[in-house]
Amino acid sequence: MRTRDRERINAQSGKHLESMLRRFGEHAMKVQALGVMAPLMPPWETYAGMRRKIARLRAGKVHGLDPRIPQLALADLLELSMERDMITHAVIADMNEGRDLERRINERLESERFRRSVAGFHALKKSPEAADPESPAAEKVRRIHRQRKRELGRGRKRKS
Repeated sequence: MRTRDRERINAQSGKHLESMLRRFGEHAMKVQALGVMAPLMPPWETYAGMRRKIARLRAGKVHGLDPRIPQLALADLLELSMERDMITHAVIADMNEGRDLERRINERLESERFRRSVAGFHALKKSPEAADPESPAAEKVRRIHRQRKRELGRGRKRKS
């Protein structure tokens, strides 16, 4: 991998790490202010459904299961749960973006390596040493040719 590519990956990784730490820090401050840990959001629940529940709790239209828990505290807890889920999804998306960048760079490097090897093969094939059938260069050309033919499959039929 080139230095430029490595620097690009490192810069992007650093940016994502700073973003993740900032999000976690903001969330931790909210959790600390509430005094409890935010529970995980139920997997069947959507953000829109959670927002509707929070709005109904704040408006006093519904009551929680435990009457000892104030409705506003329950609404805050559900809000923190939703925020925690959003942060988790954003961090996962950032990680996937970094992985995708690295994959694209590796694919580009692999295609460049392949192009260089094909160019080297053609240069070797045109060299004067490859013209002699008994030379090691000719043997190498034949070996590479057979290998490429095996990898690429059977060629097209020629019209007679």
